[in-house]
Amino acid sequence: MFSIRVPRCEPPEHTDLPTSEPSFQPSGDRLGVLVIDDDEQVLAAMRSVLGVWGHRVFCATSPDEAVVMAISHAPDIDLLISDYRLGGNVTAVDAIRAVHACLPRSIPTYILTGDTSPQRIQEASELGFPILHKPIDALALRSILET
Repeated sequence: MFSIRVPRCEPPEHTDLPTSEPSFQPSGDRLGVLVIDDDEQVLAAMRSVLGVWGHRVFCATSPDEAVVMAISHAPDIDLLISDYRLGGNVTAVDAIRAVHACLPRSIPTYILTGDTSPQRIQEASELGFPILHKPIDALALRSILET
């Protein structure tokens, strides 16, 4: 067992330190974002952050769920973010193809991965979609929403 002792003090009246995190204000353009990830915690975090920023968020844990979302909300989906590995032998390739087939128009699509091996990055790059690395930085996420 261990303990930490911290002296009591009054908080500073103000600080001039810049913040590197974006403000969590709704953006001007409200997007419909479909997020596919087999990790419920990742989905919950993405739903929370994107929702606070004012976007509509549709979450799916598999390509099958993503297809249901795409069919049900096709006009509302403006952007797709898919984890590269979706459990078993399922990858973003399967999910992206299935979702794109259900949508009436082409949408920006990103692959999210925690795998940093050169082989996996090469495989994902060959799909032609930009790759985002986990854990995703809030500034990076915000920038793809504003492009």
